[in-house]
Amino acid sequence: MAQGPVLALAAVFLVILATPLVAAPRRENAPHSYGSFLASRGDTHLHSLNSDGATNISVIADVARQRGLDWVVITDHDEVPRAGECEAETDASFLCIKGQEITTLGGHVTALGIPANITTPWANYTMGEAMEATYAQGGLAFVAHPFEDSAASDYEYFGVYENYTGLEIYHGYAGWNQNALSSDMDQLAVQKWDQLLNAGRRIVGIGASDSHNANDAWDQGDLFTRRGAVGYPRNVAYLREFSERGVLEALERGRLYVTDGPELLFTLGGAIPGDEVQAAAGSPLAVILDGVANVSSTVRLIANGTVVYSQAVAAGTFNLSTSYTPGQDSWIRAEVRSFNGNLLKGETYLAFSDPVFIDVPPYDAPPSPPTNLSAVIEGDSVVLRWDPPPDADLDHYAVYLAPSPSTFDLTWRTARPRATTWRHVGAAVDGGTYYYQVRSVDDSGHEGTSAELAVKMAFPVVPGPNLLSLPIPVLNASVASVLQTVSHDTVRRHDATLASPWKAAYGTRPGPLAVIPTGSAFWVNATAAGTYAIAGTVPPSVTVLLKAGWNLVSYASHTPRSIAAALAGIPWTRVEVFDPGTPPYRLRAAASPDLLAPGAGLWVHVTADASWTLTA
Repeated sequence: MAQGPVLALAAVFLVILATPLVAAPRRENAPHSYGSFLASRGDTHLHSLNSDGATNISVIADVARQRGLDWVVITDHDEVPRAGECEAETDASFLCIKGQEITTLGGHVTALGIPANITTPWANYTMGEAMEATYAQGGLAFVAHPFEDSAASDYEYFGVYENYTGLEIYHGYAGWNQNALSSDMDQLAVQKWDQLLNAGRRIVGIGASDSHNANDAWDQGDLFTRRGAVGYPRNVAYLREFSERGVLEALERGRLYVTDGPELLFTLGGAIPGDEVQAAAGSPLAVILDGVANVSSTVRLIANGTVVYSQAVAAGTFNLSTSYTPGQDSWIRAEVRSFNGNLLKGETYLAFSDPVFIDVPPYDAPPSPPTNLSAVIEGDSVVLRWDPPPDADLDHYAVYLAPSPSTFDLTWRTARPRATTWRHVGAAVDGGTYYYQVRSVDDSGHEGTSAELAVKMAFPVVPGPNLLSLPIPVLNASVASVLQTVSHDTVRRHDATLASPWKAAYGTRPGPLAVIPTGSAFWVNATAAGTYAIAGTVPPSVTVLLKAGWNLVSYASHTPRSIAAALAGIPWTRVEVFDPGTPPYRLRAAASPDLLAPGAGLWVHVTADASWTLTA
C-alpha cells in the first residue's frame, strides 16, 4: 500500500506539535473514501466561573489556543454559556461551542452543542430524559466520567437506557478511576466500551479533561480532584468542515482519536476511525500505524476486545504497517501507550483511536425508511412527525435539515430522537427556510435513506398588500391555519377556472374563501410587518391548471429557474411579480431571464388553457 499520503499526514502532525498557537485549521488528506478532512483538536468538558470553575470562558479559550486546540465545549453544571460568551471567542480559526453538564439521578451527562439551557429538576431527572432533551436541541449526549464512583451505584442505568452518543473513556487526571492510582487508562470505561462494541453498539469513545481551572499546568491537572488541565486529554477529530456542526458530526461518527501527547494515524483498508469497511471474510486488510511517541511506547491493535498486534517503538516518529484478516463482522482500534507505571501521574503519553468497523458478507442492509413524514407549525416551532419502519433493530432516527433540497449531506444532521416526532424550536419565527429529512438508524449505526422531504418556508411580509402563495401541500389548508403567522385583515384569491374568480376572507369573519389550495396565490392585506411561514411536505411535482387569460398562481417548485425555463411549453405572454417598491399595485412585469424564487406568487397571462407541471 502506498504510504505517501500517510507519511505526509505524519509530517503535518509533527508541525502541529511544534506550533503552540493556532493560526488556522489544519487540512489533512487522509487516504479514505470521504476525501479531504480537517484534523482539529478539542476538549469536550470544561468548567468556567458560570458554575464551579476558577476562570471565565475568555481565559479558557486563550489557554486552549496556546495549547494548540482548535475548539472547546464549555460544559458548566446545569447551565449553558450566557449569551455572547462563546460567540465572543469564536473566529475563523477557533470555535467555542456551547454545552452543559446535566445532573441527573443516575449520573452526569455532557450535552454538547446545545443552544439553550436544559432545565434540570435533577432530584427526579433521569439519564434518559437528559439525553432526549439534548437530542431535541440537536446536541450530542456523552456519559461523563462513567465510573467515577462505581458501576453498581451512580451509573446503574447501564443496560436500562442506552441512547447515549458515547462515553468519556479517558477522563480528567491521567489514569484515574475507581481503581485509584492505576497505571492504566480508565479501565472500567474501556471494559464497558469493549462490551458495547462487541454487542454491536457503535458507541463513541472520547477524551475529556473536566478542567475546572484553566491555569492548571499542561501535563499535571489536579490529582486530588481527579481533573485534568485544559486539553489534557484532547480529541483529534477529522472534520468535513471547520464549524460547530463539523465538530459535532465528527464526534457523533467517532471520527477521532484521543491523546495526552502522542500522535496517531490509524487506517484500516484505507478507512479512518469511525468509518466502515466492507471486506470478504478471510481477505487481509492493510493496516497503517504512523505517528509520534513521546517516550518509549507500545503500539497495539485491539480487535473485538483482543490485542492482535503489538510493537514496541522508541521515542519519536514511528511508521508501522501490518494487516488484519477478518473472519466475521469486526471492529478494530489502535493505541499508543507508555505503560510507565508512575504511581503519582498515572499513565501519561497515551493515544487511542475510535474503531474502524468491518462488515463481511452477507453485508448488513440499511434499515427501512420511516414513512408518512409531515411538518406543521405549532407556535414558534416546526414539528415533524412520521411513522416508524418495521425493523426490529431500529435504534433511533437521524433528522437532517438543509437550506435547499439538494444540499443534504452528513454534516447537516441535526438531531437523533427515538420518538417519532421532533420539534425544531424557534424555526417558525426565525425567517429561515429549512428542508428536512428523517432517516432510520439501526443499533449497529447503519443509516438508511429517505425519499421523503418536508419543508418550512418563510417569506417577508410588509404592511399593506402582499402577494403570497401556497406552493406545498399542508395538513390544514384553512385560511386561518395557513396565515397563522401573519397579522392581516383581508385575504383575496383569484381562481381563473371559476365563473366568478375572486373570493375573499375578512379576518375572523366568515367569507366565501375558506381554504387555500396547493399551487394557488392570493393577496393578503397585512396590518404589520412580519413573516409568512408555512410547513408541509415536498411532493415530486405540482400541477397548476392555467386558463386562457390571467392566472394568479404559485411558482410551486423548490428550484430557482428563469421565467423562460419555468414556463417552457406554456403559451404565456406576460408575467407580473410582487414588488413592494412599485406603487400603486406593487406589481412589475418580469422578463424571460428573470429568476423565479421558490414559492413566489405571480400573475401569468396565457393565450390558451394549459397544465403547468413544476418539479421540485
